[in-house]
Amino acid sequence: MIETVLWEELKWAEIKELASQNAVVIVPVASTEQHGPHLPVSTDAKLVTTVATRVAKAMREGGVPGIVAPTVWTGNSLHHMLFPGTISLDYEVFSRLMLQICLCINHHGFSRIVLLNGHGGNEGPLRVAITEINQKVGHPVFGVDYWDPARKEMAEILQVQTGVRHSGEAETSLMLHLYPELVGDYSASVGPDRPDPEELSGGMAYTFRTYKDRTRIGVIGDARPATAEKGKKMLECIVERLAELFSRPSLWEITL
Repeated sequence: MIETVLWEELKWAEIKELASQNAVVIVPVASTEQHGPHLPVSTDAKLVTTVATRVAKAMREGGVPGIVAPTVWTGNSLHHMLFPGTISLDYEVFSRLMLQICLCINHHGFSRIVLLNGHGGNEGPLRVAITEINQKVGHPVFGVDYWDPARKEMAEILQVQTGVRHSGEAETSLMLHLYPELVGDYSASVGPDRPDPEELSGGMAYTFRTYKDRTRIGVIGDARPATAEKGKKMLECIVERLAELFSRPSLWEITL
């Protein structure tokens, strides 16, 4: 019986066995970037890794083998570079990295791969990368933002926002639940303090802007109502929805 769900803790024979069981491989894709004055630069990596690990364990309890690949700790965070601490990849490097990781996992016999995204800035680049990945791998590799399947439940839990916003109520609540020792004073963490083009145009125009152009402190959202209890409730909903999604046979019956 293989106890761990973490790829890096397994021996090669155990990984081979999991491939023979048609295990679902979850690849956490994160970032290393500023998260305002109250959260660490590792916030996205810590949250998506925790989510992926708990999802894989929940899947295993339901009879579906799951394994969590090593977390991709950096992503596309060019919009955060004007704040110290951010380490970003450009679009081309990010896309090639995702492709190489998926090719290696597929080479070892795994055909069910999910790129579990934990950073909003990765959404667009991941969609573009998956287009090429699927062509090279030969079967669908799925991308999922970890918060998306539980969006409705999260909106009912949160007080001032309806989803995950950068360093706001949701992320701060999750960190308070999981890593309270890393959360600083968030009593004044609220933003943005400059308007977005989408707001000025009624959602009809968009452009690239750095976070420095949008918020002086690096926060998009309102962290002040955050609580550990909200984080616990959200995490439970997120894990339940993702485990159900990745265990769904019909998802893996899709062909290119």
